[in-house]
Amino acid sequence: MNDIVYIFNNERFFLWCGSYGKKNKYFLFDTEKGDIFRLNATSFKMLSLFNGEKTVMEILNILLSQYSVSKEKLERDFYELVKVWIKKEILIERRKNNGRDESD
Repeated sequence: MNDIVYIFNNERFFLWCGSYGKKNKYFLFDTEKGDIFRLNATSFKMLSLFNGEKTVMEILNILLSQYSVSKEKLERDFYELVKVWIKKEILIERRKNNGRDESD
């Protein structure tokens, strides 16, 4: 999984961040099913990093440099979330096809 590149599925999902009162709010919208998921700032940041260019390990290293948490805890939490996001098709694997990048 570490060397795989995933991209956020922006054909089906929409990330939103906005202010409400004095607090920022973070949401993930599923435009097919109409579901709305409330996110925290960290999960919003994680999903935002899946741009189809960085591997899972590169994203993890970025997060490790930005957050003051043990490597073991961040790895465990990060990989759990990534597995859920892949299963729910929030993240799509980016594959090479005849030398061109393509998303499934």
